[in-house]
Amino acid sequence: MSIIWRDWSKDSFQAAKESAKLILLDLTASWCHWCHVMDETTYSDHDIILRIQENFIPVRVDIDMRPDISERYNRGGFPTTAFLSCKGENIWGTTYIPPENMHRIMDSILAAKKNGEIDRALTKVRMPHLDIPPKGKKSVGDEIKDNLDSLFEEILIAYDHEHGGFGDEPKFPHPDVIELIASRYTRANSQSLAAIMRHTLFGISEGLYDEIDGGLFRYSVTRDWKIPHYEKMLDTNSGFLKNLIHAHIVLGDERFLEIAKGVANYMISVLQDGDSGGFFGSQDAQEIYYRLGKADRRKLIPPSIDRTVYAGWNADASHALIDAGSRIGRDDWIAAGIRAFQFSMKELLDPGSDLVRHTRSQELYLFEDQVSHLSSVRANLELSGKKDLVDHAKRVIGSIDRTYEHAEGGRADIIVRDDVIGDLRRANRSLISNSKYAYELAMFSGLSGDERLLQEARDVLGAFDLQHVAAHGIFSASYLTAMDVIRSGLVIVNLYLDPRVETQHSELWKAARSVFDSRIVTMPHHQTQDSDEYAVICGGNSCSDKIVERAALLTAISEALSSQV
Repeated sequence: MSIIWRDWSKDSFQAAKESAKLILLDLTASWCHWCHVMDETTYSDHDIILRIQENFIPVRVDIDMRPDISERYNRGGFPTTAFLSCKGENIWGTTYIPPENMHRIMDSILAAKKNGEIDRALTKVRMPHLDIPPKGKKSVGDEIKDNLDSLFEEILIAYDHEHGGFGDEPKFPHPDVIELIASRYTRANSQSLAAIMRHTLFGISEGLYDEIDGGLFRYSVTRDWKIPHYEKMLDTNSGFLKNLIHAHIVLGDERFLEIAKGVANYMISVLQDGDSGGFFGSQDAQEIYYRLGKADRRKLIPPSIDRTVYAGWNADASHALIDAGSRIGRDDWIAAGIRAFQFSMKELLDPGSDLVRHTRSQELYLFEDQVSHLSSVRANLELSGKKDLVDHAKRVIGSIDRTYEHAEGGRADIIVRDDVIGDLRRANRSLISNSKYAYELAMFSGLSGDERLLQEARDVLGAFDLQHVAAHGIFSASYLTAMDVIRSGLVIVNLYLDPRVETQHSELWKAARSVFDSRIVTMPHHQTQDSDEYAVICGGNSCSDKIVERAALLTAISEALSSQV
């Protein structure tokens, strides 16, 4: 006997209404260790199964398939176990519940429902939402610009001086923070920032990197990185790959390059679909398997893979591999990234709306997926220089602006519709997704020459005030990265290349890609006739003369960056 789980649907909530039962919501994931444990214990207990079927409408949601639901109902981790009203309102929730506690919790929930406590509480919660108008839009001012350095210092306060990384346990890699530090290091040449990068990346590598099969585990249960949670997520590995390559470039440490090779090889050999080119989402956490040595692992079947291709993560992998491969001359990484991008364009892009759906099987369009898609468009554009990619990016941006407009400024995380359930009726504004969108807008302003995109980037960032940004702590890193670009300006490296030579084999292009700074954008132009290659660098209100030699190009890029600090 097992629980008959329902999907998140109108029918499920209508059944709750008609039967006067509460929803028991289970947020789960294929890679989640404690989700499996709860399935094998609590949700396999005969008495618990009977009580759930008799007293609740059980609804199960895969958080990777429905991150919009997870964002609204997650109670601090996975699995999330939540009790909802028939209107989708939160009543009570927690994470993993062992069998011995489940009966007591159900007793309390049912008693509160029977004596009217839940209805009274929900009435009080509903009242404040009746007449509150949305806040007006803001415009960016000097307040945040003048406090960028203090916001950065607040992020550095979270640095773990003993073990590296940021925050306490559980300890996650936080790639956006490392990207911010790498870019700020290139401007200040601060040895303290270099030390933070080294300490953090080596700490992560020693604790979370799988030396046998490659790839990075999702996080550590402990501060010292010593006890991994063994799931491997595509997005975690994409972020870490970019961190390693950028640290290798700015610090010149070959050890980062060697680890990056293992991460990229894992992504391509294990998570990429050899037929379609799309990247799968994750590999399951099987502690028994990962505790074994190489010889013993080979006797077992490797942990299962979630073979779903998720739009945002696939795009992030495409960007990471093209970016990393172009910086160290790995054509195979570039090719893998291009195949992933082609999958998105063929299988996920809706030509009617110019938006990507979350998966092939869903009509779910998330703002964060569109932002990641734009980043992969940019990576392919900086590689190929194809003008149709500029046109595509502008169409995507236009569709985003029409579809995800938020009353308080910035962009909403979902498309709000009248026929949805519960908290999905209210749009959230993600500081992280909006910041990354602003960054892409700024970069595409440089690639396309459209100054309106730069102003739009300012407007998106200006929708968040200082208090809101500061409250995000280390999660404000992407905001600071975008604002740094807005404040100091782009350095646009225009490359006029020999049409007979592939872009990644051009000496000037390779030189330009060998420099990392978040303000640099590279635009190849293929000349219509055979001619010597040359570069022109633009920054601020001026452009350089023609540059034909590698050394001169590197010097000019360095001078342009220094002039815009």
